[in-house]
Amino acid sequence: RLCLDVLRNGSSQQRSEALWAFQSKPDLLTDDLLFELLEDGDPNVRRTALQTLQSRGEDATGDLEALLIDRLESGDLGQGWDDAEQILASMGTPSANKALMRRVAEGTDAEARRALQAIVYNGDADQVSGLADLVRSSDDPMERQRIYDSILYSNAPGLEEFVDLALEDDNPGVKSQAVYTLGRIGTPESRETLMELLEDEDVGVRGASLQALATMGGKEAEDLLLDAMHDPEMASTALSGLQTLGTRSAREALVDVAAHSDDVNLRTQALYAVSWSGGREGEEAIIAAMSDEDETVRQTAFSAIQSVGTSRAAEALGQQLSQMDPEDPLAMQAASTLRSMGGSAASEHEDLIEEILGSNDTGGMWGLGGMGYLDGLGYLELELEGGHDSYPDEARINAQGDVVDPEYLEETDATWGDTGLIIE
Repeated sequence: RLCLDVLRNGSSQQRSEALWAFQSKPDLLTDDLLFELLEDGDPNVRRTALQTLQSRGEDATGDLEALLIDRLESGDLGQGWDDAEQILASMGTPSANKALMRRVAEGTDAEARRALQAIVYNGDADQVSGLADLVRSSDDPMERQRIYDSILYSNAPGLEEFVDLALEDDNPGVKSQAVYTLGRIGTPESRETLMELLEDEDVGVRGASLQALATMGGKEAEDLLLDAMHDPEMASTALSGLQTLGTRSAREALVDVAAHSDDVNLRTQALYAVSWSGGREGEEAIIAAMSDEDETVRQTAFSAIQSVGTSRAAEALGQQLSQMDPEDPLAMQAASTLRSMGGSAASEHEDLIEEILGSNDTGGMWGLGGMGYLDGLGYLELELEGGHDSYPDEARINAQGDVVDPEYLEETDATWGDTGLIIE
């Protein structure tokens, strides 16, 4: 009686808790009452009633499966019915499986993906095999893509079958997904297939294969990566693979690229890589790059040296900063990095850092502080015009452009344009 009273008159939380409290007492909380509560106006109550019926399994009276299939096929799965696909997948009956397959084949993208997620999570071999049959018979590349998205990153039974199907697909992106899975499977047979795919006509597939081999590791993979550094189409992927590999010879190759490559993009990529794992040689390459003639290389070096984080690196940054023109845009980045690194090097150059950044480094070279708009507190006080929907007409703006306080205004004009805040 108390249970019924709470279910009829309690709050949403109380009603859900009452359902859970009495779920193991079918004499108090009957199946008929649970089916009645599936039509309740509160989604939390509907959800709990559904889960309670599922927990009773075959002991429950009434046809929950038929109800769920009807809801699924009519599209009547609002709040509270979130677990419908998962419950049908766990039932695993022929009619439940058929309904889920129809959902995959005929539902919207979101509906199909929910059904696929339920099937993959349930991990039933027969259900997954049905998806393989659907891939073979489908002429819709988007349908196949959805199935591959769900399967290839999982540990579903029969995974190798889907890899074989994906490798035969006309879509290079699908083949690259299969390549990733081969690397994850990591068997000798997978390695052999990946070696063959290094000759694929699509550069994306070749790159994915090289990266997968790097993930698997081994001397053979290292030799392939070092050779690929000489291929302009594969060099960036090979560099990333060498970082993944992490062997001493791989690190030496990364340091060499960071120090000597004529390709600015590769060099900047390598500088970031060796900042984490390049050892003393990598530190030397980054220090040297701070005075490189290429601005992009210098900018990358100023970012990468903070990851090195040694006192020697900070001292080298301080020395470099002392030789820079304070008006150089990169001087602001260097000063901000040195202040962040701290230590004796930052203290030694604090006057110079303060000259470049001001006493409060709030914006860095990329924020409003870098444009000279922020006061010592790190705020820009504005009157905003232009009818912005989300912000007040008067506000304070921080270094990241966030509205933080509608008080203490100055006579500074600003408007909201099509591309954002316009400061006059």
